[in-house]
Amino acid sequence: MPRIIGVEIRGEKRIDNFFKNNARRDHDAYKVRVFVGCKPDSDEAVGFYSLVLTALVPEDVSEVAREKFERVQAVPAIYLAMIGVHTDYQGRTIGEQLMRDAFSRGLLISEHAGAYAISLDALNEKVAEYYKALSFEPFTEGNLKMFLPLSLLRTSQT
Repeated sequence: MPRIIGVEIRGEKRIDNFFKNNARRDHDAYKVRVFVGCKPDSDEAVGFYSLVLTALVPEDVSEVAREKFERVQAVPAIYLAMIGVHTDYQGRTIGEQLMRDAFSRGLLISEHAGAYAISLDALNEKVAEYYKALSFEPFTEGNLKMFLPLSLLRTSQT
């Protein structure tokens, strides 16, 4: 993993704290997998995201998920636990590149282990609107917990 530098996301200290204090330890312990974007020809981080497997309750996801997974009562998913871009690099499409990479990895994971969706918790309503533009849906209206069926990503790649 590249050298860890501070990553402040519009004052979101918990993201900065995770990256500086927990990312390497949690990655090395296989609690999460952390992926870091670096400056070209450098190990200086400009952004990161982390993924972990999870199971969602079918009733919380969608009618399609409820019908598809009613027998097992769990929807396999990939949780986008954290994503952040260093303040010096915000507004330069780094976040979009990180999301595309997370989507690609999510699709690959789903081919090997099976997963229905990528899920996440938006930081606030403004961020939730950004994720809605990427086709994420809230579990319930007004909820910051969101999901994106991987079938939508597969369709958009063909």
